[in-house]
Amino acid sequence: MIVLGLDPGITTGWAIYDCAHRHCIAGGEFPGHSIPNDLADRSQLCVNVIERLRPHGASYPQVVEAAYVCGRLVGMLGDERRPVHELRRDDVRRELQIATHGAIQVADDTTVWAALRLLHGDGCTRQGGPLHLLKSSEAGHQRAALAVAVAWCIRERLFVPAGAA
Repeated sequence: MIVLGLDPGITTGWAIYDCAHRHCIAGGEFPGHSIPNDLADRSQLCVNVIERLRPHGASYPQVVEAAYVCGRLVGMLGDERRPVHELRRDDVRRELQIATHGAIQVADDTTVWAALRLLHGDGCTRQGGPLHLLKSSEAGHQRAALAVAVAWCIRERLFVPAGAA
């Protein structure tokens, strides 16, 4: 199954992930909800999953903007036949932490990336590895989008961690 993960915000990250082969196919970024036409076309071939924010306490302007962008993207990509699945940020972290059997306490962007690397095995960021497209530290929004896609696959029991039978 092919999943398009989205991390909405002022800069929206996206990643296309193949659950069956545990491999990131593509990733990138675009401003706000200005989804490029080629990505919108590709989204018709994927299960679409977006990170939904759950603000608490005082909300920063970027959180409000991200929530707005999230709503716009859900409206643009979803319909009655093909809903956009939503995962809250804390659900993404929880799914990754459970999948690593608690080996990594998933709490922030750095530990999310560590969990993704652990789940995909040694060499996953090397050339040709399943996560090599996102190994740059500048790929933060793309990594967050990948985390959403992988967490959804884990939740739906479509993901088998590296080395598992």
